[in-house]
Amino acid sequence: MLVQGRANLSDPVPDYPATLGERWDRFEPWTSTPTIWKRWQRIYALRVQIDIEVERIFVWPDLNCLGDPTVHGTPFSCSPPASQRKPAKGEGPRLNAERAAAKAARLPHSLLGWVGPDGYPIAVPVEVVAGGPAGISLRAAPGSVPPGERRAGLTSHWFAARATGQHQRKYTGWLTVSGDGDRLLYAPHTQSTHRFPASRTLYRLVSGAAGRLGVRGARQAGFLH
Repeated sequence: MLVQGRANLSDPVPDYPATLGERWDRFEPWTSTPTIWKRWQRIYALRVQIDIEVERIFVWPDLNCLGDPTVHGTPFSCSPPASQRKPAKGEGPRLNAERAAAKAARLPHSLLGWVGPDGYPIAVPVEVVAGGPAGISLRAAPGSVPPGERRAGLTSHWFAARATGQHQRKYTGWLTVSGDGDRLLYAPHTQSTHRFPASRTLYRLVSGAAGRLGVRGARQAGFLH
């Protein structure tokens, strides 16, 4: 399923998990978390609520996006988006694509995303095949990725039960789709990653520390005072 729409952000909400109660506890125990841990994770718990005004929902018959999706809501143009202008710094990899592919392939789930013809994002599951000097070879369901060249994002991830353990690798880069849409070459330009251990205690320690480091970096960059 793919949901498209427009997002509205709230002001930061202190102790946001507490405002959701049982709905948050379904994925992470917060109501029963000791006070000392809540104090340590207070920056982690400072969240922005995202409300989405849904415009369109795609529903595929299976998780690999095989077959034609059923579209609910605003009609969707089947015309593929036009290729974008090549990046000023070149479309080739700016990272070691072989290394990036090897790291992404170790994670069980990968998604490729780009901007559709009407400006809404589209994302589909892909398989990381191999990496080389020209970029990362990907495999997707036939017809799920339009031909042409464009900016795209690639994320590979793993989440443990209740999100205690997490590992996610994110790339921005340039996508080239040739042939009948069956040859996907992704040139990674930037990367970021985060990893949480599959331990509740370590997860709390790391999330609290990461929140403090993030605030410090935001202040140094002038985003916070």
